[in-house]
Amino acid sequence: MLTKIKHHIAKMLADAADISEEKTFSSLELPKNEFGDLTSKIAFVLASEQKKNPMEIANSIVVKLPKDEYVAKVETKGPYINFYLSDKFYSEQANEIVKLKDKFGIGKKTNKKVMIEYFHANTHKGVHIGHIRNISIGEALARTLEFAGNKVIRANFQGDIGMHVAKCLWGFINIYHEKAPEENRGVWLGKVYSEASGMTKGNEELETQVKDINVKLYTGDKKLTALLKKTRQWCLDDFKEFYKEFGVTFDELYFESETEKIGTKIVMEALKKGIAKEDQGAIIMDLKDDGLGVYVLITKEGYPLYSTKDIGLAKIKFDKYKLDRSIHLVGKEQEFHFMQLFKAFEKLGMEKAAKVSYHLIYDLVMLPEGKMSSREGTMVLYEDLKTKLMELTRVEVKKRHEDWDAKQVEETARKIAFAALKFSMVRKENNRIIVFDWNEALNLEGDSGPYLQYAYVRTNGILEGYKTSRDVANKLVVQSNKMSTQLSSATMRTLFETSNNCVVALQQSEGHTDIEKAGKKEINVKGYSYTNEEKKLVKLLSEFPEVIERTASHLSTNTLAQYLLEVASFFNKFYASSPVLNAEKEDERNARLEIVKATNTVLKSGLSLLGIECPEKM
Repeated sequence: MLTKIKHHIAKMLADAADISEEKTFSSLELPKNEFGDLTSKIAFVLASEQKKNPMEIANSIVVKLPKDEYVAKVETKGPYINFYLSDKFYSEQANEIVKLKDKFGIGKKTNKKVMIEYFHANTHKGVHIGHIRNISIGEALARTLEFAGNKVIRANFQGDIGMHVAKCLWGFINIYHEKAPEENRGVWLGKVYSEASGMTKGNEELETQVKDINVKLYTGDKKLTALLKKTRQWCLDDFKEFYKEFGVTFDELYFESETEKIGTKIVMEALKKGIAKEDQGAIIMDLKDDGLGVYVLITKEGYPLYSTKDIGLAKIKFDKYKLDRSIHLVGKEQEFHFMQLFKAFEKLGMEKAAKVSYHLIYDLVMLPEGKMSSREGTMVLYEDLKTKLMELTRVEVKKRHEDWDAKQVEETARKIAFAALKFSMVRKENNRIIVFDWNEALNLEGDSGPYLQYAYVRTNGILEGYKTSRDVANKLVVQSNKMSTQLSSATMRTLFETSNNCVVALQQSEGHTDIEKAGKKEINVKGYSYTNEEKKLVKLLSEFPEVIERTASHLSTNTLAQYLLEVASFFNKFYASSPVLNAEKEDERNARLEIVKATNTVLKSGLSLLGIECPEKM
């Protein structure tokens, strides 16, 4: 509706100024409320072209504008032309959102194929809080890109070979003598890795043992390879449970063990062609002329590095998919690697990969105590994080709902805990460090996931109260029809008012038939004059499609997250100033109910795109 109105006003401006609609449309923007609902800067553009005073141009355009049912007032503020939208716009916009439900804001199909690679947790290492930021951003972007009309392929590239695996297997063999717990063995292996890292660090003899395991894995030692496969499966089994908890399903699971051979073959061919060269026994690509230094592909010991494995991955995925965009969601510390990788694509003749690949950077997650390290064993592991969040949330849910059974408490606590966790990871710009604070993440009053859930639950409560009152009123009508004595209109009016005024105003007639029709009458808000708080909220809700478009085009989950916080804030102001169930007049109640329904729709859709579930009660 908002886009439609913008085009409508752009045409009015174009006709009045005798210029193209494309030019006037691009001049429109959403200003602060005191400067109207839509503002045009077209006078600035024309002043530059015509060498005239922009204020005179603005005034000359306004006097030519026709009256319009969607525009209540037009005024100039200097060279700006400000449009104030009419009640008709607010009524139709709220109605459109309610009618479209979860389809509101959905984009047209683009036929573009976008692969987004995210999560990237290695086997044999723990899933930590940094991975949570990655998967939260990745899944939110995947959902938003789909909602915006793209075909999205979710991919996950994981390291299942290399020194970290050798170190974990060393610990498994030497510390635990190949004995593992019966459950959560993948999670347990992550702790084994940290323990082994601590024990071997600085010990030359033990570090040599780890390197020996790594060499044997690359050369295909049967016993170690069997052990690798068994422990790798433990990790993959735990990952499956993790994906289920996070509501994520990957279309492609790629592993370094499958890409390194393909990458090595491409590198060796590049060596023959002179694109790569040997340097002190290693195979490198000289990128110094491009300002990117030396890109090491294979070590002097013959080990393929991340560079070679990523080249192999590109070969696999671009052979299978005709991608329009390939997004790598990887931490900031890998920024230089991806600059080198994309340049390597160019030199290797992998033109499509070079053209459409993009490194989406995100920064660290820290605790108030400081930076964490999985190698040093100071990382907050996902399982520990989840356990603590669930404990905190479970206590709060029980306090508020002593009558709930254990299953209801657990399910609600889970939704709130995951909302707190996910929202804290997506609400800030990707390139900013996050300091994760337990209390802030769970705060119902602050900028948190639970705060948004609570706003949604509040809309549900209003709508449920209306439905209950309608049901009560309808029962009263049915009961009165069964009475042998005819009730007067005044008596019936009293009965309806006891149901919290949630039935439309009664007809001024004596017959039961007319009264019953009044109780089932469709919502009508014609002629209602919206308050400023109501206008602000509806206009903000109308911006949802544009917010989706910006989130998708800029790959910025914080755009959607901040917008939802604003919606919740505006809704709370509306709720405080505009009684709904106890509204005095029919048109007030009906208009406000539509606003509540529209808010309910936008909050639920927006939270779903961020991967957050909405509980019905909190």
